Amino acid sequence: MVGSGWVQHGWFAYRDEHGEHRTVTAATLQRMGDRPITGACLVGAIVQAGGGPAAVRSQPVQRALDLTWHTLHGSEHEPVHWCPAPPVRAAHVRDLTRWNDQPARTSAEVLSLLRAVERAAGEEIARADAHP
Repeated sequence: MVGSGWVQHGWFAYRDEHGEHRTVTAATLQRMGDRPITGACLVGAIVQAGGGPAAVRSQPVQRALDLTWHTLHGSEHEPVHWCPAPPVRAAHVRDLTRWNDQPARTSAEVLSLLRAVERAAGEEIARADAHP
């Protein structure tokens, strides 16, 4: 999704009934209705990969957001803080959104971060398997 339609200053992009490109935020998702998503920001791509807007509060999406924030801002030597308090997680989502929306940010940087998150997920799985 990021590789073919990365957006800034919104979670998702879609085409309206007139073919116009529109962007929605978390607060304005209902405007999109059931139209197909044509692009996403970092957070929107994570939400879409986890099942779409209806799954935004699901554990897979929430944990992917936790791991993404940790990959960007944490240390590989520190454990991931799974399931932070709701205000902390909300602050992390804002951090990820601000990072995505920086004027000089590129889709290549977002894709690079997502690849790093994928590697971190593999490391977390291996760590959990090693310590049952």
